[in-house]
Amino acid sequence: MFASYKPRLMIAPVNQAVRERNKHVARVPAKLFKIGEVMEHSGFSRQMLHNYTVLGLISAAKRTPSGHRLYDEAVFGVLERIKELKKDHTLEEIRRTLGEERSGKGATPRPK
Repeated sequence: MFASYKPRLMIAPVNQAVRERNKHVARVPAKLFKIGEVMEHSGFSRQMLHNYTVLGLISAAKRTPSGHRLYDEAVFGVLERIKELKKDHTLEEIRRTLGEERSGKGATPRPK
């Protein structure tokens, strides 16, 4: 994973008693990252992140009222996977592979 990014640990309650005891505890909303923060933590340029968004390799989790994209923590895992696949595969193969992985098929493309 990216050296400067540290994912938050999320632990789900394991049984009804724990859920009952924690039902009044406020939930912390997931962290959303501006494109500059994604650039800083991932090493990808703004243009590459935009291209990957347009190609459907990554997607914004939300938009600000002014239309800026916000990305969730999962984008870092996807970017790491893209970086790994770019060594031996075309962007079209990567797009297809990520789509299959998201749908549960999990096929890996053949190297070029």
